[in-house]
Amino acid sequence: MSDTDAAIQLVYEFEQPACAIIKHTNPAGTGDRRNHLEAYRKALQTDPLSAFGGIVAFNRTVDLAASKAVNRDFLPEAVIAPGYEADAMRHLRTKKNSE
Repeated sequence: MSDTDAAIQLVYEFEQPACAIIKHTNPAGTGDRRNHLEAYRKALQTDPLSAFGGIVAFNRTVDLAASKAVNRDFLPEAVIAPGYEADAMRHLRTKKNSE
């Protein structure tokens, strides 16, 4: 199983906004909260060192607040979500080595 598959499978187990951070097919953190920013922060608190360079997955459309937090904290290999608000996508693309 790839990191992206593991991240997607894990994050879709949650009903409310959730985030999963996966590295080497192991969860480095997961969290669910009222919004993606809070879910991301909870996931990152689990193991911030292991999260670096991992896959970040969200189970809902990513907003600007969550994209800013991800870009500020570390360079993920990928940010996976079912959608991205336009300003969030523009912000994610400002990170070095992004498409």
